[in-house]
Amino acid sequence: MIIVSLLFVGYQLREANRSTQAGTIHSVTDTETRFITLAMQYADTWDRILLGESFAALPRLEIRRGVLLMSFYMIDTENRFRQFRVGTLDEASWSARASNLPLLFRSDVYSIWRGSPGAIVRSIEFLACIDKSYADMLVSDASQPIKDNSN
Repeated sequence: MIIVSLLFVGYQLREANRSTQAGTIHSVTDTETRFITLAMQYADTWDRILLGESFAALPRLEIRRGVLLMSFYMIDTENRFRQFRVGTLDEASWSARASNLPLLFRSDVYSIWRGSPGAIVRSIEFLACIDKSYADMLVSDASQPIKDNSN
């Protein structure tokens, strides 16, 4: 009887884990869909971020849009980071998101966001993760040969 009970408990735990992982996938997909809608609505702003363009000379409203898009993206990224840390998001999904972060770091909007209240309220572990990724990008950029575009 004890063995049957243990098998049943094991089965329940496995099913609960599958349910949690399915909920995580649904949450990630839902958030990604909402972000894509925003990115399409403000495509010019999001493109500037992805291309690493400077926002310094742009109107305040455009800078604010960039920071808000960055905030939304980072909230979702932190959510994925936490889900990965607790084991409900697989490593490939987290690695795919983490590998995109250097694209965002190249825009000055990232630096503006990093000093904003939207960044300050993120978890210490998440901020440490993205700060390390940022530092790694800087080291990688510094080790790249300078391109000669004089021709």
